[in-house]
Amino acid sequence: MKILHAILSGEFAGAEGYVASLARLQAQAGHEVRVVVPANAPVPRWQTELAVPDAKIAPALLVLPWWASYRITRWLAAWIIAQYTRGFEAEVLHSHLGRAHTVLARVAKGLGLRHIGTLHLRYKPKEHAACHGLIAIADWQLQEVPPHYRGKVQRVWNWLPRAPQAVEPLARAKDGIFCFGSVGRLHPQKGMTTLVKAFQQAFPTDQRVRLELVGEGPERPLLEDLCRNDSRVVLQGYQNTVETFYRRWNAYVSAARYEPFGLTILEAMSHGLPLVCTRTEGPREYLVTQPTQPWWAVPDEVGSLAAALQECRQANLARVDYDLVPFAPKCAAAQIEDFYKEILA
Repeated sequence: MKILHAILSGEFAGAEGYVASLARLQAQAGHEVRVVVPANAPVPRWQTELAVPDAKIAPALLVLPWWASYRITRWLAAWIIAQYTRGFEAEVLHSHLGRAHTVLARVAKGLGLRHIGTLHLRYKPKEHAACHGLIAIADWQLQEVPPHYRGKVQRVWNWLPRAPQAVEPLARAKDGIFCFGSVGRLHPQKGMTTLVKAFQQAFPTDQRVRLELVGEGPERPLLEDLCRNDSRVVLQGYQNTVETFYRRWNAYVSAARYEPFGLTILEAMSHGLPLVCTRTEGPREYLVTQPTQPWWAVPDEVGSLAAALQECRQANLARVDYDLVPFAPKCAAAQIEDFYKEILA
């Protein structure tokens, strides 16, 4: 099968990681895959993420020219992608995020092809109504797809981007410090300022606790102000790899105000980390089935999150053995492939 993915964002975050991981899995399964990104995307990161040594044909990255990447030239982006599609002889068009859905809808209509979109966020009629099929990453999204939607809808949970390693014994710093960690954009949606405030409220003077935040974003200046006089809170910035952080942390915190799924939570689970999570859309759906439950907090409530952090610290759990079978990458890829075939039939 020949598959063309398009994601027209200028960053590399959760949705972009989903696309790269899916493209790798599809290439490993023997499909030919192309991924279209805009000129302002982090191309070197994409090239690294799409590398698949054991694939017969590795996914190819197609970068739109800068003059076709602006929002006002959506029709031009569609025209260029249509040329890519004709040359590649794509059978399936798969769009991700925002304007990629409307651009590929135009391409699919012009070429008479099937078009699938992934609901990384919420259903939006202007973006998703023209898709022949939609992949929801969680059950809560299915409830938002209107009854009059004419395409097919399939829920396929997100998966671990990389195969999990064997869970290692809980790492301890030499000085006995208990370290909380969180990975994500420094953006209001991720609740990082709430997390810092909750940490400081929960442990106003305790020097045996630490909080590390991995990521970059627009809230960095605000976060720097919040922790200017608190050396226990460390902003680690963007990191190419976060495995070393997961290995040394004692607990993982997701303080998001809105979280459709939460790939970093899965990554933390693959390292056996105890969890502190806000009751957001995705996590409250798939974590409820786990044998060990997170310490839950109310989104955007400092006091609630502070109490959860305190309870987690007092419990002082060892590594947790989570059930990761539902998040197996090859299983998810097979479900998506079956959905493609259903749409093409």
